Amino acid sequence: MIQVNAMGDACPLPVVKTKNALEGLTSADVIETLVDNDVAVQNLLRFAKNRGLNAEQKTLGESAFAVVIDVPASFFEGNDAEVDKEVPEEYLSCSPLVIEEKSKKVAVVISS
Repeated sequence: MIQVNAMGDACPLPVVKTKNALEGLTSADVIETLVDNDVAVQNLLRFAKNRGLNAEQKTLGESAFAVVIDVPASFFEGNDAEVDKEVPEEYLSCSPLVIEEKSKKVAVVISS
């Protein structure tokens, strides 16, 4: 397991650090990124999903979270483009998430 400590890091560093860890892999592994805010958690979950990877969030404390990304061996089989893929701008955003639910908009604001 590779652990990425992004506690206290401002956006977009948690995603950038995780992407760097992913690029350094040559075989199946697990990347655990530690963060201290929900926006970083959501960005990391979207980052993993965009690359076809399974990820889960763990709450470690009041302001401590881990995002665990499983990187299977199949990820490296003819999949170099996924590793080097650019990180979409929305994953680097520190803006609150806006969720549309039955034509209602809900803004989620996280203070740090």
